[in-house]
Amino acid sequence: LRPRVFFNSDLPVMIATIVMVAAFKNLAHLTNAYGFAVATVMLTTSCLITFQIRYVKQLPWIFCALYFIPFAFVECLFWGASLRKVPPGAWVPLMIGMVLYVSRPPIR
Repeated sequence: LRPRVFFNSDLPVMIATIVMVAAFKNLAHLTNAYGFAVATVMLTTSCLITFQIRYVKQLPWIFCALYFIPFAFVECLFWGASLRKVPPGAWVPLMIGMVLYVSRPPIR
């Protein structure tokens, strides 16, 4: 077996990362974008784990609520606090997410 180097897919990601870092004139704007993206991923993960508790593990709704309510409360606080960072830089992860959502293939 020969080792495979996935250079074709790594090069565009590397270039896009360099362009994104260079496009932010201020480091605080890049930090805002990163913080908003992290808060969104945390909230999304809690939602997905709640569905997993109910539909994969097939546990009662009370377990879903016991997990979701405390975690989602704290994560919604983080997410709400990072909403004010959207104009100075957090619009970038929103834009990337919308482009990926719109350009996805339709679900059949």
